[in-house]
Amino acid sequence: PKLSNSPLLLTMLDTNLWRIAAILMLSVTTLGPVAAGAMKNEPGDFKGVPWGAPLDAQGQSLKLLTGDEISANYRRDSDGKTFASVDAWRISYRFYKQRFSSGIVVIVGNSNLKSVLDYLTQTYGPPEAVNSRHRIYEWQGENAGISLSCDISISCYVEFYGKEMRALELAEQGNAPDNNKRDD
Repeated sequence: PKLSNSPLLLTMLDTNLWRIAAILMLSVTTLGPVAAGAMKNEPGDFKGVPWGAPLDAQGQSLKLLTGDEISANYRRDSDGKTFASVDAWRISYRFYKQRFSSGIVVIVGNSNLKSVLDYLTQTYGPPEAVNSRHRIYEWQGENAGISLSCDISISCYVEFYGKEMRALELAEQGNAPDNNKRDD
């Protein structure tokens, strides 16, 4: 049987996707200082959708996966099923308050980490922040960033994001890096 068709695997990926995405969103603050503008070939978009682009500008090309008016994830049927020469399980587009904030690629099998890391390093230069133990790698540009994270046994996640929309979302959700509120 093919691993990619396993209902258990697909359920595990859906369950873990949001947990890993949250870790990726906060990884910039936990990996340490990063030099802004150090990324070469900084992306201004993800697969042709510019950072901050309004959802309604995408027409009917995007199909809702999950979410609501505040935060939602979409897919595009016309996207290929590969990334960095490996099979991609899902390519999705995240919108916050109807504006494009990030693109996420999910790759089944953490054995693909080397191929994905090699591709990202060749395209954007070496990662500025690395947490080898947790297999999290960060590339930071002036206006965009890329996070690569692989969980222990199932998959790798690559997130391309616009910094302005990410900062807005984190601040409005109370997760800003400089948020030092106590839980009294």
